[in-house]
Amino acid sequence: MSTASSALATPLGPHYDRIVRGLVEEHRTRKDEPLVLAVRYRCDEPEDIYLLEVIGNFPGNDDDPLFETAFGPSADLVILGELHLALASPAQLRVAVERGDKLVEQLRKDGEVIFPAKATGAARALLKLLGIR
Repeated sequence: MSTASSALATPLGPHYDRIVRGLVEEHRTRKDEPLVLAVRYRCDEPEDIYLLEVIGNFPGNDDDPLFETAFGPSADLVILGELHLALASPAQLRVAVERGDKLVEQLRKDGEVIFPAKATGAARALLKLLGIR
């Protein structure tokens, strides 16, 4: 439950760390879907990457479940397992916390903040709600 300041704790840590940071940086630059927060979780998985991205104007109702999808390896995503990507608006994440969603439990267990480097505003409030510093 900290910010990711060093290589993540898997045998592929440094490689996966670069992949996650590159992916988040690419998403951070999008103007149509402003990235509010990115948290990596389930960091003990040796081959898979689990990432939550909270997007400022993500579609759907506040009480919609978090959108989860998975991507296999590709030329642009050189990993052994899959990228498990969860997407939500800030309101959807708040409701997921209130519901006690399993993903929220996983974030609280070992979530590592990837973005922003210094949380302010909405990101800070969401991290406080999650209990992640």
